[in-house]
Amino acid sequence: MQTAALYIRVSTEEQTEYSPEAQKKALLDYAKKNKLFTHKDYIFIDEGKSGKMAEKRPDFMKMIGLAKSKEKPFGIILVHKFDRFARNREDSVVYKSMLRRECGVKVISITESLDGDDKMSVLIEAILEAMAEFYSINLAEEVKKGMTEKARQGGFQTSPPLGYRLNENSKTLEIVEEEAQHVRYIFNQFVEYDKGKSYITRHLANIGVKSKRGNPIDFRNIDYILQNPVYMGKVRWTPIKKVRRNFNHPDTIIVDGLHEPIISIELFQRAAEKIAATKRVSKPKQRPIEECRHWLSGLLKCSNCGASLTLSGVRNPSPSFQCRGYGSAICNISHSISIKKAECAVRDELGIALSYCDGSEFELSIARIDTTQEEIDALNKQLSLLPGRLLRAKEAYLAEIDSLGEYKKNKTRIEQQQTEIENKLKKLINNQPTVNESSFIGKVHNVLDILNSKCEMKAKQNAVRSIIDKIVYDKPNSSIEVYYRDM
Repeated sequence: MQTAALYIRVSTEEQTEYSPEAQKKALLDYAKKNKLFTHKDYIFIDEGKSGKMAEKRPDFMKMIGLAKSKEKPFGIILVHKFDRFARNREDSVVYKSMLRRECGVKVISITESLDGDDKMSVLIEAILEAMAEFYSINLAEEVKKGMTEKARQGGFQTSPPLGYRLNENSKTLEIVEEEAQHVRYIFNQFVEYDKGKSYITRHLANIGVKSKRGNPIDFRNIDYILQNPVYMGKVRWTPIKKVRRNFNHPDTIIVDGLHEPIISIELFQRAAEKIAATKRVSKPKQRPIEECRHWLSGLLKCSNCGASLTLSGVRNPSPSFQCRGYGSAICNISHSISIKKAECAVRDELGIALSYCDGSEFELSIARIDTTQEEIDALNKQLSLLPGRLLRAKEAYLAEIDSLGEYKKNKTRIEQQQTEIENKLKKLINNQPTVNESSFIGKVHNVLDILNSKCEMKAKQNAVRSIIDKIVYDKPNSSIEVYYRDM
C-alpha cells in the first residue's frame, strides 16, 4: 500500500463545510476507498492561514521538508481541493513541480479528479489554480474596499490606542479615563509647558506608565501619540498598504470619527505645528535638545573627521569640547577647545557677519537643511505613480473585473489625490524660504542678544539652532566656519 499524507488548510473566511474536521474525514474516506495507508504523523493542518504565502504556513513547510527528506515517508499528498494546497500560482507550480520531479510525490485533489498523465489535465489544473488565485486577489480587494468605506464613515478598525478601549456592542471607541489622563499630560507638557519628548518619556516611565501592549512607555510611543488624530476625535486610515509612520501619505484618509475626543482640535494642531518646527531645525537621530548640556552641543564639528565635539570634564574648573572621534581613536587630530573660547569665537563670528552686512557688499552662503526639497521630491514621486493607477483602474473595467460604477469611483478618487498632491506641491514651492540681508541681520541681532543675556540654556539652544546648521572648528588654523540655515 502507498502511504499518503493529508494536507488540510482552512482560512478564517472559510465556511463550515471546509472545516478541518470535515476535510480530514473526507480525505480519510478517500484514502480508505483507494487503499492508501495514512498515519497520524502525516496529517498536516494549517488553521486560519491564508494560502497566498507558503512560507507563512508552518505545517505546509513541515510537510514539504519531510517529502524532501531521504526517508520519503509518503508518496502522495491528498488535499480536499487544489486551492487548499496553494492560492498562489507561483507557489503551486514550484512546489508541485519540485515534489513530482525531485521527490516522486504526487498532489491529488479528492474533489477534482484529474489524470496527471493527461495533457488536458495539466491545462485544467492550471485553470483551477488561476481561478483560486483570482478569488484570493479579489477577496483581498473586496476586504480593502469594505475597510476603506468603513473608515470614510468614521469607523475605527485597528487596535485601540492608549486612552481608549473598543466597546464590543457598538464597535466604537470609548475613553478609559485612567489612561486618558496620561494622554492629556503628554499633550499639555509638550505644548503648554514646552517639555521635550525625552523628558515626557522619562517621567511617565518613572511613574510606571505602560503602553497599550503592556510594555514600558518609550520615545516612539510618545511620538505616535502626539501625531495620532484619534485623540481629537478623528479616524486615520491608509487603504493602499502599510505606510509605517508616514503620517502624511497622500492616500491617507482622515475623517470625523464616531468616538469622543480626549483633547481639543486646537491643542492637537498646536502640537503638530511644534513637531513640524522641530523637524525643520533637527536632524535624524540627533540628540533631543533638552539632553544637550550646552548651547553649542551638537553644533561644533571637527574639521578633520566631521564628528561632533562633545563636552568633557564638566566637573573641572575649565570644561572643554573635544572631538568624539579623537576620544575613540578614530580621529588623529585633537580638537580640544574650552567652553569659554568656543563661546567667544561664535559670538565674534556672528559679530563679524553683521559687520560685513552693514553697508558692505554681502553674499551669504546658506546651507539648505530643511525638509522642503525632500517633501517636494516625495510628492513628485507619488504624482508620477497616479497615471499608472488610472490605467490599471481602466483595464480592470475593460476586463469586466470592476463595474462601471466602481471604475468611476476609483477614477474620481485618483483624480482627487492628484489634485491634493498638486496643491501641496504648489504650496511647498511657493512657501520655500528665501534669504535676504535685512532678515539675516535682524535674526542674528536677536540671537546675539539672547546669547549675551542670562536666560536659561534651552533658550540659547533654540536661538542659535534657529540660524546655524553647524560650526566647523579647525584647530590647526585656529578658525571656525559657520554654516547658516535657511531663514
